[in-house]
Amino acid sequence: MIQSPSDAPLRHPGAPGVGGMWPTAARAGGASSRGRAALGLVLMASGAGLLLLTASWYVAPWPDRSAHKDVARRLPIAAPPPEVAGLRSIEDLANAVLREGPAPPRELARRASALVDARFDTCHGSAFTFQQNWIAAAMGLVEPTYGLHTSAHAIRYADCSLCGEVNGTLVRVLGRLGVPARLFVVPGHVLAEVEWDGSWHVVDPHYGYFPEARFAPDAAALAGDPRLVDAVYRGRIPPDVLALTLHAFADFRADDPATGPRPVQRDNAPNVATAHQVAEVAKWILPALAIAVGSLLRRRARRADAGALSQGAPRA
Repeated sequence: MIQSPSDAPLRHPGAPGVGGMWPTAARAGGASSRGRAALGLVLMASGAGLLLLTASWYVAPWPDRSAHKDVARRLPIAAPPPEVAGLRSIEDLANAVLREGPAPPRELARRASALVDARFDTCHGSAFTFQQNWIAAAMGLVEPTYGLHTSAHAIRYADCSLCGEVNGTLVRVLGRLGVPARLFVVPGHVLAEVEWDGSWHVVDPHYGYFPEARFAPDAAALAGDPRLVDAVYRGRIPPDVLALTLHAFADFRADDPATGPRPVQRDNAPNVATAHQVAEVAKWILPALAIAVGSLLRRRARRADAGALSQGAPRA
């Protein structure tokens, strides 16, 4: 019996044997799910690797590269003793100062200055490694503490630092102790001023200076008289560094907003400080997010494969 076209059984145009479209669609779907699975695996592996890299610094930190940088002008190296090098936060330093007992502001400033001086070797700058903060290093901020001054990053990551970071660390430690302190900027140098007995006094642990009771000038006095600069720093720093410091104070202009006293306990470079504070959080969150997204992509790929099998479509 011959069936008329109207009596012929209906077939889906994409069914096997009628144009072959189903295998083609299945192959496309399989390739798409494999792509998602592969991308998910890459994201999960990358995230896990970055998390392990970040966590490894707290267990087995790489050697501090900044202590070995070859620079033309450099003060004698005095690596921090182990018990001091282990102080890796502002709170650690402040607590170490208080272990000797309560004291008036000048004595607290003297203790803190000596401790900060011992904590940092003097060098041209600090360097973030990828282990410490892979985001900061990837952004090119491998010498971020140049201008970060009172941020906590220098004390956390570096054993040597610039004047702004060393003296900025002192300012922040004294802030924890309730002693008024601030940074004072001259072209080419950053020093600290500490208030006691109703007036400000220069303190510069970067150059190993703490004022005697009979001679304790403020920074404005040094900027106005090179003989005072010479009296403060001669014998503490090499002659070429002393010459640069004399020029720095000579170039000071009171009407220049980039120089002079900074607000008490404030960062000199707030935008950079904020960027690093964000990077400190993001170095943990971004890898965890990569792992989560990668896991989601792989789950969706598995579901797509399972759905294709349940519909009877052949796997590619």
